[in-house]
Amino acid sequence: MKLPKRDIILLVLTAVIIAAAAAWSLWQSPRWYIIGSAPGSLTIEGVKVYLEDDQLNQIDSTIIRSGQFELSGRYHARYKQHLMRLVVRVPHTRYVTAAILEPGQTIYVDLTQYAAGGTPLNDALSAYMDACDSIETEYYMELRKLSLSALEKDVSLSEIDAIYAQMQNDVVAKSKEVLEAHPNDLVGVQALVAILERAADVPSIKISGLIEGLGPEILQNDRVKRMRKSAIRGLMVKDGNQFFDATLTDANGKPVRLSKYAGQGKFTILGFWASWCRPCTDQLTLLNLMAGKYSSNDLEIVGIQVGGTLTGLRNTRSKLLLNWPQLLDSDQSVAEQYSVAFLPEAILLDREGYILASHLSGKQLPDTLSYYLGYHEFH
Repeated sequence: MKLPKRDIILLVLTAVIIAAAAAWSLWQSPRWYIIGSAPGSLTIEGVKVYLEDDQLNQIDSTIIRSGQFELSGRYHARYKQHLMRLVVRVPHTRYVTAAILEPGQTIYVDLTQYAAGGTPLNDALSAYMDACDSIETEYYMELRKLSLSALEKDVSLSEIDAIYAQMQNDVVAKSKEVLEAHPNDLVGVQALVAILERAADVPSIKISGLIEGLGPEILQNDRVKRMRKSAIRGLMVKDGNQFFDATLTDANGKPVRLSKYAGQGKFTILGFWASWCRPCTDQLTLLNLMAGKYSSNDLEIVGIQVGGTLTGLRNTRSKLLLNWPQLLDSDQSVAEQYSVAFLPEAILLDREGYILASHLSGKQLPDTLSYYLGYHEFH
């Protein structure tokens, strides 16, 4: 049915008014500001720095010049849901600094630090992340010493597990303290997610009653809802449990069971990644190095693309020269089963298919594998 000319004009005018109102609302919204520095020791002059949210969506970018950079933009209400990060990627490494955008506020970023500063929320986030790093560094030094001493004397796995569990408990204690002080903001979100992640590894960590008294900025946060969903379903991956078998799709489009690789007499790494995830490229490159360092008789590495298409999987495999199995988890059901909340992420299985370590990324991967298969440098 053809609309009368008058009705068409009214529809067009209505659309124009709605668009104009939206533009006016955006123009009226406050701005956020970032002033950043890259100390000369980083040698990243002329490199691009990206502002991304915690789902790796790019918000803005600029070039580092004379060791400085600035970014600014209109503040959107959705930013209250997302912990931002400033990312610089250079060959073989990347620099990441967390930040919370606040309306009308200027935050200051030093790319050598874990988090930004300059506002109460960012200062609190920075102090929390530094505290967790200090705790983990102390324990990892102890674990490294124990690992080296294992070459000369017997060291039981229970000794390693006890140190690891105590480290996680100390981080959780600090996180609970921060969560109590920040029950309704992104600092509290970061603390709660840290607790839920560690509860997956250490059975002694209790999460009952954890959400009582928390505000909507935390309870309605997407990251928190995903973690709580996994916890409610009881699908949190526990070290010591046997791997979950599942059917995925190989690079040729054929169904394949995970048990074709896991529990077949080799240590197995399940590396979860996605084609849209930039940090995943770094982790896949690291896994490639590890595949070259260790004997294929001892180690099996299996890449699992979360979502996406076979075309994307094949393109990534070809571009990064990945010569180990790449499987497609098209509906993300396997990632959900393994409680993969963030990407990239890896899980280490023993020769019988039991979980040795989960939620691994970055330097944790080679450090953990070195304990079981011997130390190697990865560059």
